[in-house]
Order: sequence, then structure tokens, then C-alpha cells
Amino acid sequence: MVSPRCLAFAAILLTASTISARANDEIQVYNAEIAKIGQWTFQLHSNYAFMGRKEPDSPGGRIPNHALQGTGEWAYGITDWWEMGFYTPYAVDQNLTPALRHSQRG
Repeated sequence: MVSPRCLAFAAILLTASTISARANDEIQVYNAEIAKIGQWTFQLHSNYAFMGRKEPDSPGGRIPNHALQGTGEWAYGITDWWEMGFYTPYAVDQNLTPALRHSQRG
């Protein structure tokens, strides 16, 4: 028989995973490694909405259903304790149309 403690732990995990599944944006997980001096690194953080809202949040907005979004993260090792990096975010909708910043929509 399953102990009450195991059931409580499973319920907490299920609740936490359900809450995090409703996040509106990407969640990035890092491994805490720093690029070696003079070395470039690249990490790709992506997520895909298998079942999302079928209407945009605002007029002209992107429809989240079947949308892919993420961020490429480039980093360069400066010292053994410091790296400098930049993000290259991307997003495409269900028709593979890239998401444009509001100022680019015209």
C-alpha cells in the first residue's frame, strides 16, 4: 500500500507541474557553468504550445496555439568567473510566420 506521505508528495508535484504548465512565457534553466576564457558558448531555450489560446491577447497580437518561441543565448568567457552574453529571441506562429515587434508591424 502507498503511504500517505508518498501520496502527499505526488499531489504537491502534480499541483506544481500544473501551475508551471500555465506559464505565459519561457522558463530558462541554467547549468551554472561559465564559458572558458576566450570560448563562445550557445544555449537554446525553446518551447512549443501544443494547446494554446486561439485568440491573441490584443489586436494584432500573436495567437499562442501551436506557436514556437524561445531564446538563443550566446556567451563569451572573459575571465574564469565572468562571461558576457546576449539573447536572440525568436517566435513563430502556427503558420510559421515570425513574430515582429510592435514597431515593425506598421
